[in-house]
Amino acid sequence: MRGITVRGMRGARLPAVRPDRATAAAVAAAGAGCAAMGLRLGPTPALPAFCFLAAVAVPLTIIDVREKRLPDALTLPSYPAAAVLLGLAAIFIPNGRWHFLHAILGLAAAGAFYVLLTVIYPAGIGWGTC
Repeated sequence: MRGITVRGMRGARLPAVRPDRATAAAVAAAGAGCAAMGLRLGPTPALPAFCFLAAVAVPLTIIDVREKRLPDALTLPSYPAAAVLLGLAAIFIPNGRWHFLHAILGLAAAGAFYVLLTVIYPAGIGWGTC
């Protein structure tokens, strides 16, 4: 495989990128996750949100298995991105606004539960790893 040469910012040439087998497998897994979502949901407005979450789940799974942690660099941007995608989809789904509201209430309840766990036993919960 020859690799791909790209130009960086300000026209600087960057070294050729040669994906290894693990990278190719991760990309295939993300594609398979998106395909599975497409088969399960069909052409629905929520499909982009679920494909995004399936794609983000692949590197998070790999990092979690290897490092026993989830990096903030991937998790923190995923929350608002998923919320925006699901919120936009809710506009086009019958009763979608109520589903989205219930999801937000569930998110708030889960967050309150984790805050409670932290108050009870502070050493038992991590607040981000990177």
